Amino acid sequence: ASDRVRRLDWAFLRQLNPRTGEIPAGLRELDGKTVAIPGYAIPLEDDAGLVNELLLVPYFGACIHTPPPPANQM
Repeated sequence: ASDRVRRLDWAFLRQLNPRTGEIPAGLRELDGKTVAIPGYAIPLEDDAGLVNELLLVPYFGACIHTPPPPANQM
């Protein structure tokens, strides 16, 4: 059914080339679809308890400090 949520894994998402922006056909097919991506939210901004910006990272403990996850894992 078109309303099903597809669960993606990080290996699938790594197909995107962050340097060139090249999007493989498998990822392009997901445009406009509802997906679920496992991970942990790292807040970048916190305004009175409301998070306005975040990074989604693949593992607990990943941080934007040292060392950050590779660009294709954020």
